Amino acid sequence: MPPRATRGPTRSPHDAYPCRGEDQWIAIAVEHSAHWAALCGELGWTDWADDPGLRDVTGRRTRADEILRRLSGVTRDHDKADLAQRLQRAGVRAAPVQNGKELFEGPQLRHRGWFARLTHPEAGTHEYAGLLLEMAGRILQPVSAAPLLGQHTAEFLKEAD
Repeated sequence: MPPRATRGPTRSPHDAYPCRGEDQWIAIAVEHSAHWAALCGELGWTDWADDPGLRDVTGRRTRADEILRRLSGVTRDHDKADLAQRLQRAGVRAAPVQNGKELFEGPQLRHRGWFARLTHPEAGTHEYAGLLLEMAGRILQPVSAAPLLGQHTAEFLKEAD
Protein backbone atom coordinates (compact mmCIF):
# COMPACT_ATOMS: atom_id res chain seq x y z
CA MET A 1 0.00 0.00 0.00
CA PRO A 2 1.28 3.50 -0.71
CA PRO A 3 1.91 5.89 2.19
CA ARG A 4 -1.27 7.67 3.19
CA ALA A 5 -0.37 9.36 6.48
CA THR A 6 -3.43 9.21 8.73
CA ARG A 7 -5.91 8.92 5.86
CA GLY A 8 -7.22 5.39 5.97
CA PRO A 9 -9.76 3.81 3.63
CA THR A 10 -12.55 3.49 6.21
CA ARG A 11 -12.46 6.77 8.14
CA SER A 12 -12.55 10.41 7.15
CA PRO A 13 -11.76 12.70 8.78
CA HIS A 14 -9.20 10.66 10.72
CA ASP A 15 -6.34 12.68 12.15
CA ALA A 16 -5.00 14.71 15.06
CA TYR A 17 -6.02 18.36 15.04
CA PRO A 18 -4.41 21.29 16.89
CA CYS A 19 -6.07 22.64 20.01
CA ARG A 20 -5.59 25.66 22.22
CA GLY A 21 -2.13 25.80 23.79
CA GLU A 22 1.33 24.80 22.73
CA ASP A 23 1.57 21.32 21.16
CA GLN A 24 -1.97 20.37 22.20
CA TRP A 25 -3.96 18.01 19.97
CA ILE A 26 -7.21 16.09 19.68
CA ALA A 27 -7.62 12.87 17.69
CA ILE A 28 -10.88 12.55 15.77
CA ALA A 29 -12.03 9.59 13.68
CA VAL A 30 -15.26 9.62 11.67
CA GLU A 31 -16.26 6.27 10.21
CA HIS A 32 -20.00 6.23 9.65
CA SER A 33 -22.49 8.79 8.40
CA ALA A 34 -23.93 8.93 11.94
CA HIS A 35 -20.51 10.01 13.26
CA TRP A 36 -20.30 12.66 10.53
CA ALA A 37 -23.77 13.96 11.34
CA ALA A 38 -22.86 14.09 15.05
CA LEU A 39 -19.63 15.98 14.33
CA CYS A 40 -21.38 18.48 12.08
CA GLY A 41 -24.19 18.92 14.59
CA GLU A 42 -21.82 19.50 17.49
CA LEU A 43 -19.78 22.05 15.52
CA GLY A 44 -22.83 23.76 14.01
CA TRP A 45 -21.91 22.85 10.43
CA THR A 46 -25.40 22.69 8.96
CA ASP A 47 -24.03 23.32 5.47
CA TRP A 48 -21.86 20.19 5.57
CA ALA A 49 -24.39 18.11 7.52
CA ASP A 50 -26.82 18.55 4.61
CA ASP A 51 -24.20 18.05 1.87
CA PRO A 52 -24.91 14.66 0.20
CA GLY A 53 -21.32 14.56 -1.11
CA LEU A 54 -19.99 14.34 2.46
CA ARG A 55 -22.33 11.69 3.88
CA ASP A 56 -20.07 8.74 3.06
CA VAL A 57 -16.36 8.11 3.60
CA THR A 58 -15.55 8.22 -0.11
CA GLY A 59 -17.02 11.70 -0.48
CA ARG A 60 -15.26 12.96 2.63
CA ARG A 61 -11.94 11.47 1.48
CA THR A 62 -12.30 13.36 -1.80
CA ARG A 63 -12.56 16.62 0.14
CA ALA A 64 -10.13 15.65 2.91
CA ASP A 65 -7.93 18.74 2.59
CA GLU A 66 -10.93 21.06 2.81
CA ILE A 67 -12.24 19.20 5.87
CA LEU A 68 -8.79 19.27 7.47
CA ARG A 69 -8.53 23.05 7.08
CA ARG A 70 -12.01 23.72 8.44
CA LEU A 71 -11.77 21.27 11.32
CA SER A 72 -8.31 22.52 12.33
CA GLY A 73 -9.64 26.07 12.27
CA VAL A 74 -12.31 25.11 14.80
CA THR A 75 -10.31 22.78 17.07
CA ARG A 76 -7.50 25.26 17.68
CA ASP A 77 -9.92 27.46 19.66
CA HIS A 78 -10.79 24.67 22.13
CA ASP A 79 -9.23 22.88 25.08
CA LYS A 80 -8.50 19.35 23.88
CA ALA A 81 -10.03 17.52 26.86
CA ASP A 82 -13.20 19.62 26.89
CA LEU A 83 -13.71 19.26 23.15
CA ALA A 84 -13.05 15.50 23.23
CA GLN A 85 -15.60 15.05 26.00
CA ARG A 86 -18.14 17.15 24.13
CA LEU A 87 -17.63 15.21 20.89
CA GLN A 88 -17.76 11.85 22.68
CA ARG A 89 -21.08 12.75 24.28
CA ALA A 90 -22.38 13.55 20.78
CA GLY A 91 -21.25 10.14 19.51
CA VAL A 92 -18.02 11.13 17.76
CA ARG A 93 -14.85 9.11 18.27
CA ALA A 94 -12.49 11.66 19.79
CA ALA A 95 -9.74 11.71 22.40
CA PRO A 96 -7.22 14.23 23.66
CA VAL A 97 -3.66 13.37 22.58
CA GLN A 98 -1.78 13.12 25.86
CA ASN A 99 1.89 13.64 26.60
CA GLY A 100 3.79 11.54 29.13
CA LYS A 101 3.03 13.83 32.08
CA GLU A 102 -0.70 13.82 31.28
CA LEU A 103 -0.73 10.04 30.97
CA PHE A 104 1.11 9.68 34.29
CA GLU A 105 -1.24 12.07 36.11
CA GLY A 106 -4.45 11.00 34.38
CA PRO A 107 -7.04 8.70 35.93
CA GLN A 108 -7.34 6.08 33.17
CA LEU A 109 -3.99 4.29 33.52
CA ARG A 110 -4.21 4.49 37.31
CA HIS A 111 -7.66 2.93 37.23
CA ARG A 112 -6.29 0.09 35.09
CA GLY A 113 -3.41 -0.54 37.53
CA TRP A 114 -0.77 0.43 34.98
CA PHE A 115 1.85 1.67 37.44
CA ALA A 116 3.98 -0.39 39.83
CA ARG A 117 5.51 1.26 42.88
CA LEU A 118 9.09 0.00 43.25
CA THR A 119 12.03 0.91 45.46
CA HIS A 120 15.53 1.29 44.05
CA PRO A 121 18.39 1.26 46.59
CA GLU A 122 19.85 4.51 45.27
CA ALA A 123 16.99 6.27 43.45
CA GLY A 124 14.34 5.64 46.10
CA THR A 125 10.69 4.70 45.63
CA HIS A 126 9.00 5.64 42.37
CA GLU A 127 6.17 4.54 40.14
CA TYR A 128 7.13 2.64 37.02
CA ALA A 129 4.97 2.19 33.94
CA GLY A 130 3.54 -1.20 33.12
CA LEU A 131 4.50 -3.15 30.05
CA LEU A 132 2.64 -2.93 26.77
CA LEU A 133 1.41 -6.49 27.26
CA GLU A 134 -1.63 -7.98 28.87
CA MET A 135 -1.99 -11.64 29.84
CA ALA A 136 -5.10 -13.28 31.21
CA GLY A 137 -6.70 -9.84 31.50
CA ARG A 138 -3.87 -8.42 33.64
CA ILE A 139 -1.38 -5.73 32.70
CA LEU A 140 2.18 -6.97 33.09
CA GLN A 141 4.26 -4.82 35.40
CA PRO A 142 7.93 -4.72 36.30
CA VAL A 143 8.63 -6.64 39.51
CA SER A 144 11.87 -4.94 40.49
CA ALA A 145 13.66 -1.66 39.94
CA ALA A 146 16.71 -1.45 37.68
CA PRO A 147 19.75 -3.26 39.08
CA LEU A 148 22.82 -1.48 40.38
CA LEU A 149 25.93 -1.58 38.26
CA GLY A 150 27.37 -5.10 38.57
CA GLN A 151 24.67 -6.20 41.03
CA HIS A 152 24.04 -9.55 39.31
CA THR A 153 27.42 -10.17 37.70
CA ALA A 154 28.58 -12.92 40.08
CA GLU A 155 25.19 -14.66 39.90
CA PHE A 156 25.17 -14.47 36.10
CA LEU A 157 28.73 -15.76 35.74
CA LYS A 158 28.00 -18.63 38.12
CA GLU A 159 24.98 -19.68 36.02
CA ALA A 160 27.02 -19.43 32.81
CA ASP A 161 29.30 -22.32 33.89
